[in-house]
Amino acid sequence: MDTILVFAKDLSPWLFGLMSWFITGIDDFVIFSGIYHEAKTKRQKIEAVAGLISMVVIMLLLVVGIGWSISLLRPYTWIGGFLPLWIAIKTWIGWGSAKEPSKGTFFAMSFAGFGLHCTDDIIYNASIIADKIFTYQLWYLGGVLSGAVLMVVLSHYLSKRIGDKPKLRASVIFLVSGYILYPGIEMIIQMFK
Repeated sequence: MDTILVFAKDLSPWLFGLMSWFITGIDDFVIFSGIYHEAKTKRQKIEAVAGLISMVVIMLLLVVGIGWSISLLRPYTWIGGFLPLWIAIKTWIGWGSAKEPSKGTFFAMSFAGFGLHCTDDIIYNASIIADKIFTYQLWYLGGVLSGAVLMVVLSHYLSKRIGDKPKLRASVIFLVSGYILYPGIEMIIQMFK
């Protein structure tokens, strides 16, 4: 019985980390799904996944390393909304949909796509693991990484099942961009009052 309680105690931070990925990662999901959908060959899809997972690992290292700087970054998380906004505009207009992307760009797109707007993930996750014991941090960050892997699986499934509906993808990305950019827009409006 004690073994089950210890396992449940260790598993709860993992589940919390898994859920946390999707709490802060809906914008990541939309951006990665768009990049993954553009990848046509198996190699391009692997590059996209490798780019995302590489940046997630770097983000997790940053979470551990700069947890103390949370208060400095919090006001600027809205800046990450510009990347999904650009992707939404590009998708809506249809720019680049007919040309084949060059080799190696899918790694860079996924890496930069997550890297340019992961401040919300860093702030959220760093605040969760602050002052926690090492085993809690390890299980929690393992859950976050598992969430990223689950997102890749879901993106693959959706890419195969939904097909290409650029206007629908663009509409969803516009909504996510608006959600991310809202604090910045609100801040600018307050400056003029």
